Amino acid sequence: MLALDWHEGGLCRKCGHSLIETTDPANDPDNPRAPRMYVAEQPVECLHCKVLAKSEQKWSKTEPDQAPYLIHTAVLVDRPARRRRGGSGG
Repeated sequence: MLALDWHEGGLCRKCGHSLIETTDPANDPDNPRAPRMYVAEQPVECLHCKVLAKSEQKWSKTEPDQAPYLIHTAVLVDRPARRRRGGSGG
């Protein structure tokens, strides 16, 4: 556990990357003399997070006193088969 504590202590608490690299002025995007720099990538939509956010919004409206203490979860399930609307059958 000591090795894990040492490793985690060297990581940024927000992004999880190595502090040695992320605090190096040679990687600073605002330093014109830096040989390298960080650039933001195109964001991706996490569909699991999307469902969790919708659940959080729903509960914050229906149960505002409880909502801050609820732990939301989501699972991946098969979508129910769509029923065909009645039409001219043969």
